[in-house]
Amino acid sequence: MPRWYAIAGIASLTLAGAASGEDAPKVELWPERLTSVNDDGGALRCEPSAALRGAFGVVAWNDSWGGRHDAMAGVSVAWATQSSVLDAWTFHGYLPDPEARPTPGGADSRIAFDDQGRFHLLLLSWTDRGKALRLFRADPADADALTELTPPRQTTGALLDKPDFEIDGGRMYIAYRDEMGIAAVRSDDEGRTWSEPVRLSKADGRLRSGVAIEGDGDTVIAVWWEAGDGSQEIWFARSDDAGATFAPPELLRTLPRPIRPIDGYALGVGPAGDMNSDVAVAEHDGRFFVSFLEQTEGGSRILLSESIDDGKTWSEPVVVGNGDGADKAFPSIAILSGQPAILYYDRRHDDAHDTSTDVYLSWRSPAGDWTDIRLTSVSTRWDLTPGDREHAMVQRNFGDYITLASDGDRFLASWTDGRDGVPRIYTRRGRIEPER
Repeated sequence: MPRWYAIAGIASLTLAGAASGEDAPKVELWPERLTSVNDDGGALRCEPSAALRGAFGVVAWNDSWGGRHDAMAGVSVAWATQSSVLDAWTFHGYLPDPEARPTPGGADSRIAFDDQGRFHLLLLSWTDRGKALRLFRADPADADALTELTPPRQTTGALLDKPDFEIDGGRMYIAYRDEMGIAAVRSDDEGRTWSEPVRLSKADGRLRSGVAIEGDGDTVIAVWWEAGDGSQEIWFARSDDAGATFAPPELLRTLPRPIRPIDGYALGVGPAGDMNSDVAVAEHDGRFFVSFLEQTEGGSRILLSESIDDGKTWSEPVVVGNGDGADKAFPSIAILSGQPAILYYDRRHDDAHDTSTDVYLSWRSPAGDWTDIRLTSVSTRWDLTPGDREHAMVQRNFGDYITLASDGDRFLASWTDGRDGVPRIYTRRGRIEPER
């Protein structure tokens, strides 16, 4: 059983040893925090992104505040910062251009720090003139002073959706879904200029989504989920020249069954009511890790595959953490104390009709054992948590991703939580240290 004790408001536990006999890691958890503290926000707040550097954390999310101000798609991006684990979250406003009328829609944010310690906030934006990826930058010492950089991508009507954002040294990478499939752009000059889009996937009418991208020097790996002809698969593409070109895409995994939503989850009606498999990728010390969702006969599970040769070959996937739960969804991966850690929603209750869901973090030790950590102290009933049917274009209650950020041995987890009956953004900070 865990051994708990309190130090300056920190919940600390040492979990029982794993089956291999290795000593369990030391885990410290700070209390959960309501992060979407904006009282004027919309009824729906979902799809949080997060980044962590030292003590400073940044979180952004889709907020149907924008729908009440005529924003296209019914949401704008709200964002907040926290200077330390003991500070309250500070709300900084809405993006993009909240004073414009009608308000441009904003959604699907991603956040990353550069080597100078500045954070960058990427989002999608919609206006009646088209769609764009827009990128903002600020220094934590003056977080309100956002500077908008050159838009990485603009269209006059073509689809842009679900971007992922990576900063590796002096380069920035963005992968996204468009009407032709999966594409990527890069910048070598801190966002002042951007390359023309590079096509990563085929353009054959299959549905592709959930893209993630990661760079390590000249090697760049992008992974995504795709479906068509009755099958669902995980694909990847790799670059050996820092994203200037990509090799033809390769199949990483064929999913045995179509992904189905957890009971009570609602993204929308019709095709928007189906949950696809978000795919997550991370890199550490020359190793790439890919995590994704797989449907099972009795529910769903999270898998992890690893490459030690720059994505040329991948290991057989292993089950993440406790694989016997009824349902899992929306994996987000980060490197924590040099090892992969994965955040996800988890419904592991005995009653098959109970739709209560929690948030878990699973961390893999150097010996290969998994430690499962429940981050939510209150379970959520998704079926009792409505979204914003009046304003949001997609009538979702929890969005379709959550985010784990890390810096060394410390993490910041962000998720959509319905414990108060409405979708709100919660976070929890913690620390994991391998037992010595």
